[in-house]
Amino acid sequence: MKKLMSLLLIILVLVSFSLPANAQGTGTEPQLVVSTVEAMPGDEVSVTITIRNNPGIGVINPKFVFDSSRLQWLGYEEGGLKGWTVTEKAGVWLGTADSDYNGVILTLRFKVLDTAQDGLAEIRLVCGDGDAYNYAEQLILFQLISGGVQVGKQAHEHSPAPETKENEVVPGCTKPGSYDAVVKCLECGAEISRVTVPVPATGHHYDLPRFQWSEDLSEASAYFICTEKDDVQEVEAAVSHRTVSDGEEYTASVTFQGKPYSESKIRSADGSEKNNVQNTVAPAAVEESASPAEAGLSPEAAADAASPAAELAVGRSFPVFPIAVGCCLIAALVILLIRRSRQSKKKKK
Repeated sequence: MKKLMSLLLIILVLVSFSLPANAQGTGTEPQLVVSTVEAMPGDEVSVTITIRNNPGIGVINPKFVFDSSRLQWLGYEEGGLKGWTVTEKAGVWLGTADSDYNGVILTLRFKVLDTAQDGLAEIRLVCGDGDAYNYAEQLILFQLISGGVQVGKQAHEHSPAPETKENEVVPGCTKPGSYDAVVKCLECGAEISRVTVPVPATGHHYDLPRFQWSEDLSEASAYFICTEKDDVQEVEAAVSHRTVSDGEEYTASVTFQGKPYSESKIRSADGSEKNNVQNTVAPAAVEESASPAEAGLSPEAAADAASPAAELAVGRSFPVFPIAVGCCLIAALVILLIRRSRQSKKKKK
């Protein structure tokens, strides 16, 4: 009986070692994973090979096995490991030291034959004993996960998820931007569409101007600086002069992009100067403003505009309800007087 049990244990051990490399593992062992993509006959596709849980490799030599009845080899592109030698049957990478890179190491390109039947055109790897080592000459065995190209209509129809933005480039004043509008399947995550959307340049947006005056205040210029500091516009100002109670007032006025700007300086008799508040009210802002003072009117004009006379000049609206009440009271008084008059005549008779 003991001999029989020992024989069974030996058989189980041998069977466990002979399981295929594609069997599911613990998830922590080194893996080489082939992606699965969808395509129709005549399409060109790219399938990636990804390395996971890399313990550090110095050399690796995977073989490629693909369904040549549906797929035609077109070529390859290197991923995170550079320096590959690749044919349609195998690839060889030899590093100058151990690499622990995890990610896409190769992208294989295929064309789906026009005669390809619906179904999975499998692509799998062979990377067994003697195909991967580190620089200490230790053998590395990978769990191999196959993939391929799913040809034809899939088992379900894609349900588009909300559109998302990827690879967004923010536009500048003069430089246009862009983003990829991507729609993926809500269920399987497959990419349904990708469209690059251009975003026009924003154009320059300028801060409030900085005025620069001559020494005698007879001339001035306004400098408009873009908020991104990539453009400056100089505008020569028209300078007006008047005498005020505390000295001589000079006002520089400019119009830029349809908006008026001005700055005033007062030079007193002792030569000292002071600035008045800079006026930067644009015409559009004046139209939207409900306050006459905000529209640039003087205090006296603003008071006049807010008076009842000004309101009547606009609409000529009269209080209707009080007038109606007054008419009713007068009518009631007249009726009362008539009744008293009739009662007095009856008494006389």
